[in-house]
Amino acid sequence: KGVDKREKLFNGSIIVEFKTLPNFDIFALENNLVFISDLSDINRGVFKIGNIYNIKDKISELGGSSNILSIDLDLIDQSITNK
Repeated sequence: KGVDKREKLFNGSIIVEFKTLPNFDIFALENNLVFISDLSDINRGVFKIGNIYNIKDKISELGGSSNILSIDLDLIDQSITNK
């Protein structure tokens, strides 16, 4: 559940905000991630974690980088639908 108390689904990806944008492909390779999407307009990239059971360790590991400002789970709000 999010801060809005609505249930959300986790798709196994994280959204990473950077101070300085790296080469996303190299960043993914160096950190055992899969590059999913380029959000460079807002200094972010979306990456999939290979083993979801290691998500806490991976986030802690990445959080130690001085170039990373924030890491968020890529969540899907199932109450929002296309019309």
